Order: sequence, then C-alpha cells, then structure tokens
Amino acid sequence: MHYGAERAAKELGNVEVLWKGPHLESDRESQISLVQDFITQKVDGICLAPLDAQSLVAPVREAKEAGIPTVIFDSDLDNKDDPDLYVSYVATDNYQGGVLAARRLAEVLKAEPVSAK
Repeated sequence: MHYGAERAAKELGNVEVLWKGPHLESDRESQISLVQDFITQKVDGICLAPLDAQSLVAPVREAKEAGIPTVIFDSDLDNKDDPDLYVSYVATDNYQGGVLAARRLAEVLKAEPVSAK
C-alpha cells in the first residue's frame, strides 16, 4: 500500500504522503493517537487499516466531522449506525482468491479444477 501511495503521489506531483503506523500491530491506542494527530494536522485525507472493528470508529467519526475523508483498507469498521462514516472500503475477496488459487494450482498440476459455488 505504501509503495502504491508513493507512486501515485509522484505521478500527481502535488501530493505529500505521510506514512505512519503503530510499532506493534496490536497497539490500538497508538493507532487511535496517530489518527487524532492527522486530524489535528488537518490532513486532506486518511487511509486506514483498522486494528479492530470498534476502536477506530470514534476517531474516524472525528475525522469525518473535521471534513477529512477516510478510506478503510482490509478490515472494516462496525459503523452500522453511520454507513457514510468513510468514503470507501478496499479489501480482497478471500473466498474468490482461494478459488482462483485452487484453479491455478489445478492448472499447474494438470488436474481437473473443482467448480466453485
């Protein structure tokens, strides 16, 4: 994700990417603090891969209220009460990824592929 963001910024020429994350993948408090720092800095947008569905809802709501759009990656938020909390959600379809991987493996092994649902 970082590489793609830097590449897009370079192509656009007028974008600065601030890349920050908690040192430990399980450090929710640091992730919350980082989002709050971005809000204080009045960044133009936030891309976020939340550590869990609950703990980042309030900071993302603060970003929205501050007029800062947020894009969520990989893990969704529990935002049933506010479906417009963020502008986009980007994630892989793991089931379909498994189907594609199995078909490719069958092709390489020259076996008959199993049909998917």
